[in-house]
Amino acid sequence: MDWTGFKAGLTRPSATAWLTCLLLAAAAVGAAEGWARDLGPWRGPLRVMYTSTHDDAAHVSYLLAELTAAPRDELKVLVLGSSFTREGLLERPRVDRLLREALGRPARLYNLSLSGASFAELLAILENTGEGWPGVVCVGVSPATLFSEGFGGYARAALHEALPHRAPAMEAILAESGFQSASSPLALVRQRSWIRRYARVRLGAETPFAYQPYRYVGPTPQPPWPLPDWRSDQAFHLAFGRHLRREERNWQLNRRLLGAILDWRDRTGVPVILIENTLHPEMKTRVAAEFPGALARYAERRAALCAERGVSYYDLPALAGIQDDDFYDGAHVLSGKDRYTAQLVKAVAEAAGRAP
Repeated sequence: MDWTGFKAGLTRPSATAWLTCLLLAAAAVGAAEGWARDLGPWRGPLRVMYTSTHDDAAHVSYLLAELTAAPRDELKVLVLGSSFTREGLLERPRVDRLLREALGRPARLYNLSLSGASFAELLAILENTGEGWPGVVCVGVSPATLFSEGFGGYARAALHEALPHRAPAMEAILAESGFQSASSPLALVRQRSWIRRYARVRLGAETPFAYQPYRYVGPTPQPPWPLPDWRSDQAFHLAFGRHLRREERNWQLNRRLLGAILDWRDRTGVPVILIENTLHPEMKTRVAAEFPGALARYAERRAALCAERGVSYYDLPALAGIQDDDFYDGAHVLSGKDRYTAQLVKAVAEAAGRAP
């Protein structure tokens, strides 16, 4: 695989950033990877940086590299969203097969969703996919995302804390709103280390090491990290409360970021569709009670955006018949992924049929 184009898209940290951060990390990098693999007493940052199989930010970076090196005639289906979007879908090989059957041509899924992503990060991801490829881009939306700044806030995107890729359009929009861009050397080290090791695994040089999603399986499924009770005030605050208290500001900024995504569509000719994320009815009920009118405003603003920019919207949970007992928590589904995925494939087939 040729990584030249991918590496050229990475941010270039300033000399000051390198001196302050890499001098602290450089001495430990070589040994830390071996220690972290064995774990032993090493936990926390070393484990996340070198062995976490839930490092979806690094996984997104790897998929971007894979995408830019993929056959040009392959129809690429990009899914951009948060973990709500990612975990609602079946695994890649099964989705690829369904896409090929529905489209009658080589096709592949690139699930570029990032836990707690903001629309700024989704735009940054899209800016690094290149141009000139056939495909469809699916962007996940919900009341939990359209009015959200992401779990890390817009600053996480501006500072490239999760994704160390240059993104001029995103950076310009955030800068105009007071979020100055920088870059994260530690993120760069983590991404490159992860990608190198993942590539070696695919070449058979190492013990299998691959990204693992939540893996909600078995009688007592567990996510990769402890989560608060999804019905608790803490969980609601993380997912909704802190964002909806800044609803108008977040919406105005997210509208610009989504507009930039649609500008990319207009420039490249690659169709972009909006897909509804999964969200437990109890969460919607609580939003309606604590933030009156928020759900109606979400529906109105989403519909207005689609009408103004000519975007197709698919309510995948409704089309798939997702029920209360399909959920693991307030947003992620445990069952029903086959139905949700089948509806995504239908939406992609429709969009691909309208592609120029």
